[in-house]
Amino acid sequence: MTGDLFETLDKAGFGANVTQVASQGDCRVLRLDDKTGEGFMTMYRLFDGVYLMYNDFHLRSCVSQYQNAETMLCIDHCREGRIEHENSLHEHYYMDAGTIRIDKRVHHEGKVELPLSHYHGMTIGFVSGEAQQLEYDNASKFSAAFRDVMGASPQEYRNKEMEEM
Repeated sequence: MTGDLFETLDKAGFGANVTQVASQGDCRVLRLDDKTGEGFMTMYRLFDGVYLMYNDFHLRSCVSQYQNAETMLCIDHCREGRIEHENSLHEHYYMDAGTIRIDKRVHHEGKVELPLSHYHGMTIGFVSGEAQQLEYDNASKFSAAFRDVMGASPQEYRNKEMEEM
């Protein structure tokens, strides 16, 4: 591991409107404040360089000041609500219930709108360099967790999917 996951994310700078409200072990809770409401990001370190974050926002709009410090790959899923984002390069993305999005978070800062005044979703994040150094033990833990949820190892599940194609 090149450093602590949370330290790596802190270097990115979440912005003046985000504060840490709780931290214990591999869990951290961040609060985003805006004049239109608030949002909470509950982040869990799963493995070195891999985190899971639950996003619960109840606000109309805000400005994201997040600056990516390292190469990241994020997979976002919107469970409920809607989020519209225009970054500093004037690129746009939109997510509503059921949408999945993959993003590098290279240019994340910008204007965020929540037309329904709420967004509930989840992010799985991979910090490049750290996530690539997963030890065999962590890979085994992932396989065990996958088996618990899916009833098969990742390889067995993939083989079954290939047979059904």
